[in-house]
Amino acid sequence: MIQIICQKEDPNMGNVKVKIRIKGKIIFFKFNQSEIANQIMAKMQKAGAIITPGKGWIKVNIFGENKEIKLGTDEFNVNDKTDSEIEKILGNFYIINYTKTGFTCENKNI
Repeated sequence: MIQIICQKEDPNMGNVKVKIRIKGKIIFFKFNQSEIANQIMAKMQKAGAIITPGKGWIKVNIFGENKEIKLGTDEFNVNDKTDSEIEKILGNFYIINYTKTGFTCENKNI
C-alpha cells in the first residue's frame, strides 16, 4: 500500500491537504467534505468508479467493472497488471495531476 500526501496554501481556502492511500485497485481518500472533493467523486462515479463512503475514509474502486483503462497517457487491461503495478500507475497519476495544480506531493510505502 502506498500513501500520497499533497498540500498547498490557497488564498481562499488556507492550507489544503489531500491524503490518499492506494492498495491494489482500491483508493482510499481521507474524508473531506468540500465542493472540490464532491466534484472529483462525481467525476469518478461518472467514469464507472464504485464509491463507498466511510467514517474517516472514502473507499473508491476506481475501475469499477471496467477492464480496459486509459489513465492519463497509460492504457492497460486491469487484469494484466499486478496490484503493485497498478499502485505505481495510480500513484504516479495522482502525483502528476496534483503537482500540475500547485500541490507539493510526497509518497511512501506503508
